[in-house]
Amino acid sequence: MLATDVVDTLRHDQRLVERELSADASDEALIKRLRELYKGQGIEVPDRVLEEGVKARKEKRFSYEPPRPSLARSLALLWIGRARTGKILIGAFLALFAAWLAYDFFVARPQRLAQSQAAAEITEVLPKTLSADYANVLSETKVDAANPICGAALGRWRAALARGDAAGARKAVADMEVLLNDLRAEFMLRIVNRPGEASGVWRESMINNRARNDYLIVEAIAPDGKILSRPILNEETGITSTVDKWPCG
Repeated sequence: MLATDVVDTLRHDQRLVERELSADASDEALIKRLRELYKGQGIEVPDRVLEEGVKARKEKRFSYEPPRPSLARSLALLWIGRARTGKILIGAFLALFAAWLAYDFFVARPQRLAQSQAAAEITEVLPKTLSADYANVLSETKVDAANPICGAALGRWRAALARGDAAGARKAVADMEVLLNDLRAEFMLRIVNRPGEASGVWRESMINNRARNDYLIVEAIAPDGKILSRPILNEETGITSTVDKWPCG
């Protein structure tokens, strides 16, 4: 125990060791200095113990050197602090799980629902609606002019369906429903006859510029007397516009 105390004295009184070693002092000089230190404290220490303490100091027999970093040391530290490490890991897992639940509920789930609804709309809802409207258009058609319009809407729907374009398919269905409503509309054509408004016009013939074509200006009147707007094809421009009166020849 005295040898250990000597080592502790040398360790704590580092300035003494550095001074003696810098002076190239021998072990005897260091022992002598230690003897004086202990004697000053009223302690008699045998030279054998002092020699053993100096020797142990040089050999670092009673000193502690921490182990070098290694995998075994890291695993040992993790095991020692397993309670704290476990709490951290559990907390991290719970945080990640909560984040995943939030993402699935607020982002992924609405996306899946929207995709499912879009797929059902393209494969089930729109085909049924268009088929019913197409059949109704054919049954309501009393003029051949409606058939090309109906066929064009059907072609647009099939093309949109082939490329998975829900918006395009909805547009084709909407066009078909507009055509169906037009066919079902009840009205009579009346020649415009109001002060300040023309009742007829004439245009030069597109085939023979020496001839002219005369047209009456008409409007569609509903059973309740309301003037209706109708989609009318302009033969000169090829553009269909919705108007409340138009030339008819």
